[in-house]
Amino acid sequence: MLSRRWSLAVVLAALATAVIVGFAPLVATSECVASSSGGAGHVDEAAEVSCSSGSRSLVANEGASVLVVLAIPVAVVALPLVVPTRRAALSAAILLTVAMILGAMSVGILLVPTIVLAWLAVRFDWPPARPATSAPLTG
Repeated sequence: MLSRRWSLAVVLAALATAVIVGFAPLVATSECVASSSGGAGHVDEAAEVSCSSGSRSLVANEGASVLVVLAIPVAVVALPLVVPTRRAALSAAILLTVAMILGAMSVGILLVPTIVLAWLAVRFDWPPARPATSAPLTG
């Protein structure tokens, strides 16, 4: 049986990407508050505006349900380990590539290292079947 270390590396890369995208402070936030010393309806030219900016993780900003979405690429690339066929590995690489293209304007571009590993896994863990050669007939 062939070693599946490339396929395992793909799963680990996808998992690392999901953790980084989910928990790293990648979402920029900003908030401004204006306060006035005048009464209601009074326009105060000396109103004080206080602004703050920062960053939050995707999970903190969107909630824990985003983890389900981040788990999809991990599940897709784990398919060749569950169904150990070249077709499963090729399907996983194609699906991940399509997901990266569709999500390229947001977090899809972060899948590039995982995609590269997925295609390397197709090449090295799942070599194409070679046709059997028959021995020459001697008469």
